[in-house]
Amino acid sequence: MKTYLVINMPATYRIDLFNVLCKELGHDIKFCFIREPAIEYKKGIGVYEDETFINTSSFYNQKHSLIRSVRFFIDLLMDRPEVIVNGGMPPRTLFLCAYTKIFRKKLVIWWAGTEYSEADISPLKTLYRKIIVNCVDGVIFYSKYALEYYQQLQMNSFPYVILGNNTRDSSEYRRLVKSRAENRTDSEIRFLTVGFQTKRKNTIALLHALSSLGSAAKNIRLLIAGDGPELTGLKTFAKEKQLSNVQFLGNVNPEDMIDVYANSDVFIHPSLMDQWPQTYNEASAAGLPILISNRSGVFDKYIEEFGSSALFVPTDYASISASMIKLANDRELRLSMGAKALENALKYDANYAGETYLRFIHEFI
Repeated sequence: MKTYLVINMPATYRIDLFNVLCKELGHDIKFCFIREPAIEYKKGIGVYEDETFINTSSFYNQKHSLIRSVRFFIDLLMDRPEVIVNGGMPPRTLFLCAYTKIFRKKLVIWWAGTEYSEADISPLKTLYRKIIVNCVDGVIFYSKYALEYYQQLQMNSFPYVILGNNTRDSSEYRRLVKSRAENRTDSEIRFLTVGFQTKRKNTIALLHALSSLGSAAKNIRLLIAGDGPELTGLKTFAKEKQLSNVQFLGNVNPEDMIDVYANSDVFIHPSLMDQWPQTYNEASAAGLPILISNRSGVFDKYIEEFGSSALFVPTDYASISASMIKLANDRELRLSMGAKALENALKYDANYAGETYLRFIHEFI
């Protein structure tokens, strides 16, 4: 056993990457899923039973955290992996640090946190992280924003790679989206936003932006997918402002979301804080032009090319309004941005992530 990949659960958007890694490493990689707090999620694993990675996976979902930890560390000591890739810096990271120092192995952190996502952590947690980073041998980052935050914790140089966060097979997702597209005859431009509706998702900013546009937004329709604690307030605001061009889709399952992406024109994400939302990857694979908050944690070739045309300040309603109306009225720009988003998604997907991951990990084996 050469490599452990330790995270909390097999999220659906990671499966393609796991299969790529398993195909290359076989039984030299073990996926360790440690759910905290433990819930009965393993019985849902049937959906993955035909996936390659499941053959080299272990699930630690015992009811008590102590039992989970003991079971995991017994396996760790028996397998003695050369490299451990650990998702984030949860409490178990201290024990992983001890293991790698005692047995002269390597610890790599898979890190997503940014200046905005980590803004409210306590001084004690910051101190804990500063201790951890001095035990780490390398880091896999989501983006340059995650790197910049981490460098505030660790001032010395260290090996790292920026992986991005698109771990899907984008070509397959694109194929599904194309197969669901309808022949539309309407002239409206459908802006889509997707997410669990909390204050952090900041969907209210889109409603304020639409309200300020008035009749200038007559060809714009805003589709809001997702439920959550803020949904009632959003509906109330839309009703009070008589925003008849807003449509609340509620909770949409992943299969039906493919149809929604296929029949939208623009994806917009106004979050006050994110670490790189998966909806960005889905919208890119759908070939949609994307408008996204500059606090979303995303930085890639698409953002590099379109800059201010793609980014906006999530607390600046005028900025959001201007971005929306510009894209709604410029078909060529929409096509150009959508083509670049798709190109980026196809080039930097699960296969790229797998190759990048393997090159980096092989430096430590």
